[in-house]
Amino acid sequence: KAEFVVAGPALTEAKDCGELAKCGEAIISSSVLKYSMPCEPSMTKLDKTRVATVDDLESAEFYVLHALAKPPVLPSVTARQTMLNALQKVDNSSGDVEEAIRRFVPHSITACVDSGQSPKEAEECRRVTIMFIRVLDFECEPFNYAKAETPLLVQKIILEIYSVLHRYEGTVSRFQIDDKGTVLKIVFGFPLMAHEDDPVRAVHAAIEIRRNLKTMSVQSCIGIATGWTICGLVGNDVRLEYTAVGSSVILAARLMQNANCCVLVNHDTYKTSCGSAVFEKICSIKVKGRDDKIQVYRPVESERRITKKLASVRDSDGILGRDTLIEELRLALLDYTADYDRLPGQGP
Repeated sequence: KAEFVVAGPALTEAKDCGELAKCGEAIISSSVLKYSMPCEPSMTKLDKTRVATVDDLESAEFYVLHALAKPPVLPSVTARQTMLNALQKVDNSSGDVEEAIRRFVPHSITACVDSGQSPKEAEECRRVTIMFIRVLDFECEPFNYAKAETPLLVQKIILEIYSVLHRYEGTVSRFQIDDKGTVLKIVFGFPLMAHEDDPVRAVHAAIEIRRNLKTMSVQSCIGIATGWTICGLVGNDVRLEYTAVGSSVILAARLMQNANCCVLVNHDTYKTSCGSAVFEKICSIKVKGRDDKIQVYRPVESERRITKKLASVRDSDGILGRDTLIEELRLALLDYTADYDRLPGQGP
């Protein structure tokens, strides 16, 4: 599995603009303004008082963009189309190109395509376990990507995380880098990768990841939540992403934000995995977006209860395209209605 990521000051500035922007505003930094001058932008510089409301800004000057007097000059053929045209001319008789592309596609989608079905058949509401991991340096600070050695270090970290997730069969759904750190979104329970003990797998994977990263002088904050989510395709004909969305995803992200270099899990995750791990009950916390307080638990990373062998894949016989199951259900319903009609006093 591979991810293509972007990191650096430009990404951080974009995030800063987003935090400064109010409803209906478009905020740009001074570096963007420099490149937009040929379009003769109409803008207003933000005052220092408003800029001061956001901490640790990469740029000192930000502007509210009102309009562009001239439209930008765009190429007749986009870079994406140029790449696709070149890809069509590549000799794929050996299968190397397809194999390389598969590394960027979730297993659930490749399995769906291999079976001759549309990826849309993998769209459903299912119970999954979501894990968010924030990777930080040993002082619990985001990595400085201005240093030449940082990308190599992060690559080693990601390889270590992927090796653990491969054993526990978790799927990396998103990988992003911003001013808050390097963050991974992981799903346990995607189609064809689902198990009855996915919460247990997530907890043990989190403990193992934290232990392994400590040997590399790297800290991590992990949030885990189990619940019902919508799993499916998001995007359009140009680009699609298979992901999970729902309240459990948001809760896992909030738990990661509240985790102080530890692992925090919600009650549903604790209830399912308390037989195979030792937990400490943390006081209920208030998280953004929830009216009620959330009961959270922290696994004791130094202790691990003896547990049975991890469960096998729950839907290895094919969660995609439930034609057979639907037909069995239809026939059973017909048999039931036929028997009901033969009862005394029933039927026509």
